Amino acid sequence: MKAILVTAILSAVAIGAQAEDGTLRAFVGARVIPIAGPELADGVLVVRGSTLEAVGPRSATAVPPGAEIVDLAGRVVMPGLVDTHSHIGSPAGGDQGSLRGGWSPPGRVSHRSGLALGDA
Repeated sequence: MKAILVTAILSAVAIGAQAEDGTLRAFVGARVIPIAGPELADGVLVVRGSTLEAVGPRSATAVPPGAEIVDLAGRVVMPGLVDTHSHIGSPAGGDQGSLRGGWSPPGRVSHRSGLALGDA
């Protein structure tokens, strides 16, 4: 389950990181779990910039001419999933307080040490 969530988050970051330029991309071959509707074993997501233009099974969803194709075979994508949990407003800011299971004073637990310990 952790791998599914990580893949969903990384996919969202990858889409969002390049969303400003309006590039047309087709993410193909992923297991797609939409917010509404049945799960797709071999799905296609068509994204233009930051807009999701189409989601469907590969057999019925056209990839527009000129689209950059990104192969996501073996991955899981959950379009529409929004993570609204954040610690940005905490005294430590930017999720630093969650690295060791609770708030820590600044400087006590660095982000890198949390990653090294597998706590992030």
